[in-house]
Parts: sequence; structure tokens; C-alpha cells
Amino acid sequence: MTTTIDKLLIKTERIERELAEVRQALEELRLEPTIQFVDKEKLRPLTAKAFEEMGVRSEPIDAEKLQKMVAACGVKAEDNIFSQGIIEMREE
Repeated sequence: MTTTIDKLLIKTERIERELAEVRQALEELRLEPTIQFVDKEKLRPLTAKAFEEMGVRSEPIDAEKLQKMVAACGVKAEDNIFSQGIIEMREE
């Protein structure tokens, strides 16, 4: 499929609209002074839409199962920079 300037402009406009929706949702969360955590119910439709557009259609797995799957692939948590950050935050 050939990508044309028009197709890219249409895609850019769609992304900009979606980004504006996310910004609006974040602003609404910021304006609520009593919120001390992210309201999952407000973010759920945005994440569902993002996952759908990325083609993610499976159910989430729990962290322990994910850690086992990653370890089975030969990745050591202590060698992974991202995992190191999580481990450091837990130790604080």
C-alpha cells in the first residue's frame, strides 16, 4: 500500500484529535482537588481505545505470570534497567 501525503495528513489529524482527548481527560483529573490517585474508570475508555487501535485483544495477565514468562525467555530482572528501577522503588 502506497502512503500518500493526504493519507499521512489524515492520520496526523486523527492522532492530534486523540491526543487532545487525552489532554482533556488529564486536565479534568487535575482539576479535581480531592483526587489523590488516578481514577481508573475515567482512563478505562481511553486505554481500551488505544489497545483496540494497536490490535491488542487479549486479557491482561498478572505481574507474577509476566515475570515468569520474561524469565523463561532468559531475561534476568537484575540485568534489565527498567526492572532495576522498579526494584529500587520498592526498596525505598
